[in-house]
Amino acid sequence: MSFVDAALKIGPTYESRTAVIHRKGDEAVAILRNGWNPIKLALDESDFFPTAISDLFERVALEKDLDFMRAERLAVELRNKLDAAPAGPIADGIVGQLLDLLDLPAWQRRHELYSIWISSLVAKELPSGFGWLLEHGALSYSFAGSELARGPLSKGEWAFWAELRRSLASPVSKKRKRSVQPDYTLLSGIDRRNSSAALIVECKQYRTPSVRNFKDALIDYAAAHPDAYILLANYGPVPESTAAGFNADRGAPVKAFGGVRPFAEGLPLFLQEMRAAIDHMVKWSEILAVEALSRERSTPESRPAASIGRIWLEWATSADLDLEVHYRDDSQVFDVSYRALGNRDQVPWMSLDHDVRSGPGRETVRVTRWMLGRYDVLIHLFDGEWPAEVIVGVEVAGNPRSFAYVGLSGSRHRAFTIDATGSPDPVVTANWHGLPGTVPS
Repeated sequence: MSFVDAALKIGPTYESRTAVIHRKGDEAVAILRNGWNPIKLALDESDFFPTAISDLFERVALEKDLDFMRAERLAVELRNKLDAAPAGPIADGIVGQLLDLLDLPAWQRRHELYSIWISSLVAKELPSGFGWLLEHGALSYSFAGSELARGPLSKGEWAFWAELRRSLASPVSKKRKRSVQPDYTLLSGIDRRNSSAALIVECKQYRTPSVRNFKDALIDYAAAHPDAYILLANYGPVPESTAAGFNADRGAPVKAFGGVRPFAEGLPLFLQEMRAAIDHMVKWSEILAVEALSRERSTPESRPAASIGRIWLEWATSADLDLEVHYRDDSQVFDVSYRALGNRDQVPWMSLDHDVRSGPGRETVRVTRWMLGRYDVLIHLFDGEWPAEVIVGVEVAGNPRSFAYVGLSGSRHRAFTIDATGSPDPVVTANWHGLPGTVPS
């Protein structure tokens, strides 16, 4: 038995190697001609590839019926096939990358790795519109507390924090003195000290559960954040009794999940509860926004001046559309939208009634004084798809006028402009833009 024959019998790719090597020239090329499948790649990446190819060339060269034309054709086909083979990493590079990976300090910080993975799960479930707060192009997970992201909320903003500390007079856990510091906190506002938390997520990377440790954490977090969903995620198992007794007198649940890791049984259960917490926060914030608007309108001293004009947007699907009014003159610019609701008692003398986050809906900007200048009225698709028909209207001096827009695409359109000119009483005219399918009414 030759050296090549002996070498080919070593390793799991013996059959794949011999399929090419122990063939005549035409047959070997025919096999290669059919494409680079995993078997041939295994041959290509093996330690015996140079020897095997050398043996193949020798067998072809020693064939008695090999003439010049056939040899040239085989050489061209082999060269073309080898040129088309996928390029693999250099062996030295693979070894270096493996050694670098095994040398990472992160292997001594498995909890931090697990915790950051959990934060990625939370991030995937956050509503659209969130913006990450980067430091020098990277996220910071500081133990002193770091705000990771912000996003729009009815009449305010969300804030997603890592290691946010809140005071607690008498913690149950001996590890805590006068505060709690869960891994992740989702706030219903941007005031880190006073905004209420909607979701608390604590990460545990225990193979064997510590029931006392887990339970004390849940007790302390529930006391410090009475209105929040409290979720504990552990890499290993969690006994069912860990979260027992919490949910009798709380509006939001306290739950502990074991097996929260890829392809394990606890991951979908944890994700389901986290989505419920975020959905609850969205709905509750909208209710609070409506109640606040109702109180504002019912209080005489805070009631805005009566409007002399209005601009509105209507749609009949579940999409999230936004009405935006941009004012400008020679010296100043004002924007009124869900980001800045405006003011009817002072400049810019207009405000958005309410940001509708899910249709069917109607958004209205009311104007108490027309300023000399130009108003651009825009419609914005924040989430979902454009409805088949969008109604945009304006009322000036008791004269309402609206247009139906159909067949819209993209994310934002300027529906019309309003020019306020003249003195002392401005003349207000609306100029409609030629969007697709405009139908006056």
